[in-house]
Amino acid sequence: MKTTETQRLVRRIANLPVAVKVVLGTTTLSLSQVAQLQRGSTVILGQRVTEPVAGTVGRQPILLGHVYAQSGHYAVKIARLLERGERAGLE
Repeated sequence: MKTTETQRLVRRIANLPVAVKVVLGTTTLSLSQVAQLQRGSTVILGQRVTEPVAGTVGRQPILLGHVYAQSGHYAVKIARLLERGERAGLE
């Protein structure tokens, strides 16, 4: 590929939207517990409030951060960007 073609391709790719997903936590419930859920029920997650959450792109974890509220929205303050070798255990 010529340099100008490569530069154009890089510019186009750089502007593609990418979905970043952050999961607050997970838990396991029995089927009977799920059947008893109703409006107002509380489900306690396995993660503590002080633990960082992982942000992923696709199935790849890319960051660790802490959840907070900003302008009425959830937000994640990035504590650390993950290197490739660190990502394997967080998938």
